[in-house]
Amino acid sequence: MTFDLTNLLSEVKKILSNNVMITVTIIRNLSSRETTLVRLNLTDYLSTIRKELEKDCTIDIDNALLFSKKSFSNNNENYEFIEIALEKEESFRLNEIVENGDILYLKKSSINWNNVNITVVTMGNSSSQESKLVNLNLTDNLSIIRKELEKNDTIDDTLSFSRKYFNNDIEKFAEIALESEEGFCLVDIIDKSNHVIHNHRH
Repeated sequence: MTFDLTNLLSEVKKILSNNVMITVTIIRNLSSRETTLVRLNLTDYLSTIRKELEKDCTIDIDNALLFSKKSFSNNNENYEFIEIALEKEESFRLNEIVENGDILYLKKSSINWNNVNITVVTMGNSSSQESKLVNLNLTDNLSIIRKELEKNDTIDDTLSFSRKYFNNDIEKFAEIALESEEGFCLVDIIDKSNHVIHNHRH
């Protein structure tokens, strides 16, 4: 059995070269910026980067902060930040959005995350569906959302929150267990194209 040390060293070097110090800049409003240094892998997808940042005790990150890419116009005199939606984070790598190879921007979403009108669709054991329009906070976890929905009889203990996904272009739903609701925010399960969440009777 042969051992290719050259290729191994090349792979190790490649991994180390991608693992670099990044200046993370958080923009919560026009007059407030926070910066910190974090070692990150340039080839990781943004969904992985978010998880790494959540582990860092020096960074207060939530789903209201979106990865953003600085875009210049008018001969580089003016710039704006292009926000990357949460559901698209698995499509972008860190090296695609950092400025000068080592500056990462997270910006508070331009969407008003508080008091958003949401359509709650309740799906029974048959093909019947009921829907109700309610006002909710996208950053609240599902246990809090459940309490809010219980106030207007939109949900009960026989209903589970569900997250829609597609498998081979077929629409499917993954139910979230009651004991797991504190680990998910409303924004994690909402259909962002039309502000709909789904409940399934179990």
